[in-house]
Amino acid sequence: MSKIAIVFIFLNYAQAALIPSCEKGKCGYIDDISGKKEIAFSYDAARPFSKDSAAVLKKGLWGLIDKKGKWIVKPKFLEIKECFEGICAARERKYWGYVDSKGKKLTDFEFENALAAREGYAPVKTKKGWAIINLITKDTINLAYEEIFPFSQGLARIKRNGKYGYINIKGEEVLPPVYEKAFDFNSGYATAMFDSDWGFISAENLAFKKKEFESIGPYSQGLAPAHYQIDGKLLCGYVDKDGMEKISFRYSMCSHFRGNMAAVLKDIKGKWGFIDQNGNQITPFKYDSIYGFYDGFYMAIENGKSFYITSSGKEYPYLEIK
Repeated sequence: MSKIAIVFIFLNYAQAALIPSCEKGKCGYIDDISGKKEIAFSYDAARPFSKDSAAVLKKGLWGLIDKKGKWIVKPKFLEIKECFEGICAARERKYWGYVDSKGKKLTDFEFENALAAREGYAPVKTKKGWAIINLITKDTINLAYEEIFPFSQGLARIKRNGKYGYINIKGEEVLPPVYEKAFDFNSGYATAMFDSDWGFISAENLAFKKKEFESIGPYSQGLAPAHYQIDGKLLCGYVDKDGMEKISFRYSMCSHFRGNMAAVLKDIKGKWGFIDQNGNQITPFKYDSIYGFYDGFYMAIENGKSFYITSSGKEYPYLEIK
């Protein structure tokens, strides 16, 4: 490999390490490798990069910047809530629409609600109800469901009469809404509750396989959090798609894996911390709550202060926008 190619790969990696952070009421971006401020702390709020753009708040309006801090879209949106694979759901006035990482408008701003766009499709709420839109062809399929969730592996969860099922990108119902609870497909499997029993659904044959646990959370990165009664105590650990224990049942609560890490609570009266997929501790157990997950980073609160947490356990302060 040439020296030029090596330098090119290094620069791409360095650019990908820009982390939003805030201090003294202003936000910018830090290079996770060098620790240097790469984009000035001049924004009222800043979110992680999705591909080549990031959403930032300036004087009450949201816009998009590139990795050099230059405006792609100057602040004009009232909200930007979902960015995935370089596509953002944004709101102008009352209505939602989609823009890409270059600022190109992908749809009109005409939806009452808009969720994350994945695999080229997005669930939207119109005046007629929920629908799915193909962001390439702009074709819209109106569907009679109470709710439609973002696509994952070509399938989207739907809700009707309080129960969940799945549709494909054509809007066809591949699994009827018979599950009391259900989660997205990931790595070929999804977890669901059917007739009060928890189990796994295979994307290959769409068959539900019951497992003997009190509950099972979303399956991701080869693991699912599960609760099991041990000596009269309900404990949480992690199992694989066959229901085999992979991380021992020693926690009070645990989230599913995202970004190669998961939030766990040792004791119901204690603090949260993070572990990796081998069960190794990444951070101390010191967080009061886990606020969510945004584009590769967990959001945690400690003593009233909010942080983005990276998979290496580094903390970056951020401002919570309510």
